[in-house]
Amino acid sequence: MHLRWPGKTWDGIRISGNDGYGYGGCNSLDKESGRGLRVEEKMNNIAIITARGGSKRIPKKNIKDFCGKPIIAYSIEAALKAGIFDEVMVSTDSEEIRDIALEYGASVPFMRSEKTSSDTATTADVIGEVIERYRSTNREFDFVSCIYPTAPFITSERLKDAWEKLKGSKADAIMSVVRFSFPPQRALVVREGRLSFQYPEYADTRSQDLEPVYHDCGQFYICRTEEFLKHHSMVVPGMTPYIMPEEEVQDIDTFSDWKVAEAKYRAMQGSNEKTNIKSISTFFSEEELKNVGLKCYGENVKISRNAVLYNPDLLEVGNNVRIDDFTTISGKVILGDYIHIAQFCGLYGGTEGIFMDDFSGLSSKVIIYATSNDYSGESMTNPTVPEKYKPTDKNMPVHIGKHVVIGAASVILPGITIGEGSAVGSMTMVIKSLDPWGIYAGSPAKRIKERKKTLLELEKKLRDETSVSFI
Repeated sequence: MHLRWPGKTWDGIRISGNDGYGYGGCNSLDKESGRGLRVEEKMNNIAIITARGGSKRIPKKNIKDFCGKPIIAYSIEAALKAGIFDEVMVSTDSEEIRDIALEYGASVPFMRSEKTSSDTATTADVIGEVIERYRSTNREFDFVSCIYPTAPFITSERLKDAWEKLKGSKADAIMSVVRFSFPPQRALVVREGRLSFQYPEYADTRSQDLEPVYHDCGQFYICRTEEFLKHHSMVVPGMTPYIMPEEEVQDIDTFSDWKVAEAKYRAMQGSNEKTNIKSISTFFSEEELKNVGLKCYGENVKISRNAVLYNPDLLEVGNNVRIDDFTTISGKVILGDYIHIAQFCGLYGGTEGIFMDDFSGLSSKVIIYATSNDYSGESMTNPTVPEKYKPTDKNMPVHIGKHVVIGAASVILPGITIGEGSAVGSMTMVIKSLDPWGIYAGSPAKRIKERKKTLLELEKKLRDETSVSFI
């Protein structure tokens, strides 16, 4: 689907409806259209898990071990346990996938045809073939669900809840979606080596004033069969959303994605077993921290086991530092004392480095770049290419001053210095250095007011009361 703003279009999903979620508040059959479902109706539903054998980027991706069992098993088990499907089947061209699917309880009554096994076959082609093959045996289904085989965060509870929401709506289909973590209205493009706003009319709009936009989270769809056949798509007009929390969504397209997904899954499972809360960080013990390979570190250092440290030998950590789940750190990074880096941050220090002074902190999803590829076309890009083919890459140090705090989902570009005591609001793009003791917001960042210096007195008291040293 395409979301249209005045004169603009981008891929995304806009959600509308009486309750803001598109459910429309209908609990019975719509008298005018005949659409909607009566709660007491008995429906005949099929879940189709699409699992081709020829994965290119991750070999045997659909059956690769994920935290102890083939990743497709999570989708099969969730569909079976949901109890809303009369048939849970796997469509595949692979005998190995077929055998694993059968082992975990799915049906595989036939193999894919040569046509739907090709690289050009779409998901809709596969779903259509399955429906026609069942019809040839006189089996009809009122609703068809497409469930992806690489969706380990899917649960039977989510599927049941989505089905109940669909039954209570006027819609013919429901689709799992997640909100964009950063507003697409603030998108930047690189043209002739220079950054500019894709939609400059939103450059100064506060993030809370921008309309929320969603995207397909790659887990499941449920659609009335006749509507699927009419449109040859699981995405049909007027479908209702099933909004997923971001922590239960993870794209898995690369090996790095896979590693992050496994870390997230283990953290969620561990927290479920202990407290039934899904947002607990687990930090390295003191003994484990000694084996991480940090260049040096101080006292009271907490680094999540779920953080990704690509060059630990280039990471220097001071005292009283905490790095939370799913943060990625690569290249040269030097952290002072009393520093907090929240979940899902990215610090890319390159050769020149990122330097964070004492008492500075990053909210979730802050990205700091001290290195950048040249997108002008004069140089090749990405880390798989040898350096000699990337002569115009930019490597410039980033300096985050003392007592600087940076709000969620902000982006800091190479060569930036953020002066002592400054506060940067959420979703801010910092493209030039910021003077000390200011409060900044917007894209690009603008100074909107002065920041108070009372915290310096508190810092003095803290330092007088404590004594720390490096080990």
